[in-house]
Amino acid sequence: MPRHSKVQLEVLRLYKHCLRAAEKKPGFSDNVKYEFRKNAAIPKTDMLRIEHMLRQGWRKLKMMQDPYKVVAEKVRQNVKSKKEPGHTMLLLEHEPVYTTGIRDHEYSAEEEAKLKALGADFHRTNRGGLITFHGPGQLTAYPILNLSSFNPGIKWYVCALERAVIRTCRSFGVVAETSPHTGVWVKDD
Repeated sequence: MPRHSKVQLEVLRLYKHCLRAAEKKPGFSDNVKYEFRKNAAIPKTDMLRIEHMLRQGWRKLKMMQDPYKVVAEKVRQNVKSKKEPGHTMLLLEHEPVYTTGIRDHEYSAEEEAKLKALGADFHRTNRGGLITFHGPGQLTAYPILNLSSFNPGIKWYVCALERAVIRTCRSFGVVAETSPHTGVWVKDD
């Protein structure tokens, strides 16, 4: 049986992790296989380049597994080090998921199991509000902001964000509106 170097074993380990992560994302498996085949042409003697590609691969894997946590952490670090104010916007389309906030209602394990039985993930978060569903066909915007940049207050900011989303929708010919609940809504045609 051939013996593999530590670096070769690390590449194999990364490849397996990437394939596992790609199983949950349509079309990603082919991209993972292509990237690894392309990089297999790197000469084994070029250790600096191989190690660089490994570090880059682990970063890409982390991003593929949980992109918003990676970006949010980078923004948090930049704000802490005062490199930038930290304003970033993530636009995502989720697999079916229910998320709960920290407001008033505690969801029991039984309620969580019922929601998971519907085919969605369930996550408890530290955001405000109650429970929200996100799923395919729904564009979800996550502004990551340094709120100290906004003087009028949080309520003003939420209303301004809603107005911006409505204007953006209108520019694409989509009629959107607010309701008594926080958020922007469009007709379900």
